[in-house]
Amino acid sequence: VKLHMKSRDNLKVIIVNAVAFTSGGSFVILEDFLKSISVRDDIFYIVFCSVDSFAFSLAQNIQIINPNAKSWCRRLWWDFYGLKKWCQQNNIQPALLFSLQSCGSRFFSDIPQIIYYHQPMPIYNNNWNLFNKSQRVLWLKKIVLKYIMQLFISDETIFIAQLKTIKKRIQQTFNVLSSQIKIFYPTIPNDID
Repeated sequence: VKLHMKSRDNLKVIIVNAVAFTSGGSFVILEDFLKSISVRDDIFYIVFCSVDSFAFSLAQNIQIINPNAKSWCRRLWWDFYGLKKWCQQNNIQPALLFSLQSCGSRFFSDIPQIIYYHQPMPIYNNNWNLFNKSQRVLWLKKIVLKYIMQLFISDETIFIAQLKTIKKRIQQTFNVLSSQIKIFYPTIPNDID
C-alpha cells in the first residue's frame, strides 16, 4: 500500500475503521463523516472501508483503503489482528483510532479510541433464543457482539451516542463512566423545504 501523505514530524494520523459499511444508514454515517473533514496540513485520515470510491470528492488529507474485511470472519480478523498489523507493517503510529462501527479494535494500548455507537442489539433489553431460527441472528448480535465489544473497551475509550437513552444503556451494558460517553444529536440539513 502506498500512502499519499506527506511525512512531517507534527503530522497526526487518525485511523478510521468502517469496514462493515457498504450501504444503508451506516454507509450514510461514513459519507457524512468524510464530507465533514476539512483540509488540514497537520492531520491525515486513513479510512478503512469496504468501498473503493465515493460519489463526491474527498479532502486531500484522506486516504481510503479497502482491506476486504466485509464478511463476519474477515471483520473479526481485521478488528483483532489485521488493523494493528497493517499499521505496524506500514510504520504508522496513529494519534487516534476512530471506529464508526460501534466496536473498537484490538489496538495499541497507548492510542485512544473513539467509538461511534449505533448498534442497538447488545444494549437492548430483549432476550432472544439461539435455538429459534428466526431469532438466531438477533441472539448472536445481542450476546456475541456484546462480548466482542467489551474486549476492546478500556478506561480511555470514548463513546459517541445520539441519544441520552443510548448513553444510559451503554453505561449499564458495558459498565463505563458517564464521562466516557458524549452525545451528538443528529442534525437536520439547513436546505430542507
